[in-house]
Amino acid sequence: MEKQWKFDKSIGNIFENTANRHPEKDCIVEAESGRKISFKELNELANKFGNYFNEKLIIDDNCLITSSDTIGILLENCIEFVALWLELMNAINTGLLNPEIKIFIINNHNGTNIPEEGNFILINDNELNNKSKPFTKKEIGFQNILAYLYTSGTTGQPKAVIIRHYRYYFMGIAGPIVFDINENDILYITLPMYHGMAGIAGVGQMIVNGCTIVIRQKFSASHFWNDCRKFNCTIAIYIGEICRYLITQPKNSKADKNHKIRMFSGLGLRPTIWEEFTQRFGIRKIAELYGATEGNATCVNIDNKVGVIGFLPIYTYFMKTTSIRIVKVDPISREYLRRPNGLCQICKPGETGEIVGMIRKYNPTRRFEGYLDRQETDKKIIKNVEVEGDCAFASGDLIYWDTFGYLHFKDRLGDTFRCCGENVSTTEVENVLQGIKGIEELAVYGVEMDGKEGKHGVCSIVLNRDLEDNQILGQIGRKFKENLPEYAIPKFIKFCEGIEKTGTFKLRKGEMRRNALFDRRKNLFVWNRSLKKYMEFN
Repeated sequence: MEKQWKFDKSIGNIFENTANRHPEKDCIVEAESGRKISFKELNELANKFGNYFNEKLIIDDNCLITSSDTIGILLENCIEFVALWLELMNAINTGLLNPEIKIFIINNHNGTNIPEEGNFILINDNELNNKSKPFTKKEIGFQNILAYLYTSGTTGQPKAVIIRHYRYYFMGIAGPIVFDINENDILYITLPMYHGMAGIAGVGQMIVNGCTIVIRQKFSASHFWNDCRKFNCTIAIYIGEICRYLITQPKNSKADKNHKIRMFSGLGLRPTIWEEFTQRFGIRKIAELYGATEGNATCVNIDNKVGVIGFLPIYTYFMKTTSIRIVKVDPISREYLRRPNGLCQICKPGETGEIVGMIRKYNPTRRFEGYLDRQETDKKIIKNVEVEGDCAFASGDLIYWDTFGYLHFKDRLGDTFRCCGENVSTTEVENVLQGIKGIEELAVYGVEMDGKEGKHGVCSIVLNRDLEDNQILGQIGRKFKENLPEYAIPKFIKFCEGIEKTGTFKLRKGEMRRNALFDRRKNLFVWNRSLKKYMEFN
């Protein structure tokens, strides 16, 4: 990191060095078509894009954009996406759907409907192929803004996160250091490039470390293992729901372990399916990560312990080595619990609190760049944590810090709700039903009801098409009764055709809470406390 800081080069320059080390090696492979490109060829394609857009954006010797402007990329996962991004890294900021974006770049092979307003450049393959001469790059430094990646928007509107070149590089080199990822690994990526796990953790291994990446336009559970076998993939990038989708596929004793995947790297794997997943598919290591695209509170599960997102030293002396703190917070009001001197109450091992990242502006790995919207950035900063005047990034996640130092994800602060004077963790309630055959998807959230104090739990469930509501209702009630206190049992069960999710399969619980529960009473059931079972609501 210090070496690259001294050289002050862009990620585009770093990729050129990687391409020079591995010119003929496969760089990117498209799973659907089998089309592939070497490092040398990708670098040449990036140069073609540089010349192509240099001509497109200059009219009467006046350039339509400058290095301080932003360009939007509207492409699916493909080789051109990476080549285009690499070239723009050397010239300008890139982003997606931002109101300040000056020009959008689109590959219109799929007949995209283009808005009448705005500036759009359509990629013309014939013109592009004639632009093979070297492109004169602008000097972009290590601290310049590289791109704007968007948050998932699980609780509100997606926000544009500022990613600088040094942050991208730091996240790229973490793979070899922490998980022994090397240039011989082949990564399988099915998440969209605008997600940090794909665009940074995945593509970053190719750019910085020289790995080959295999990309698919969209995740497909039925094609997943066939792709891994066909292209000899050794590492798969995931988020939690991907693993659940794979488990629901029909078992095949001969094929399930017939692959070369040695590690799954990602975030959000539920503890309730962790061991079932690794045992069924023979996965030796789960590299579970925790962290937000914009945040500095990042941790990793380095010793393969089931259900763990990271480790925090339990001895005060070693806390100096990390920026992570667990602070006490009221999960309902979201108010931080403070000592008489106004500083935060710091959790001890065995306690649950919000994970925060102490901001050290002179340490690039511990900065908090935030969002384009300054007001949204300020909302994520808490002050006077350990000493008066200090600041920390507030993650909004509740974490349990066990007595051995391991960290366990509990819930999102906005998702935990209060019922009958007790706090209910939606994640813990959801975990009770994990593994029940016939349940395709589920989400638990709290809703307010007129004249009632606190909130009541709602469990929205998508069933397998072959099942009827009444076939599984009794099993759900028994599971809840056996594993949850009375106050945590969802008041309502709502069977539905689908659950609202983001583009990376995260549940949009904020949207669910806003939808009226009683608009359609069909397939709605209420918990009868006396009979201890769910009954049709009327």
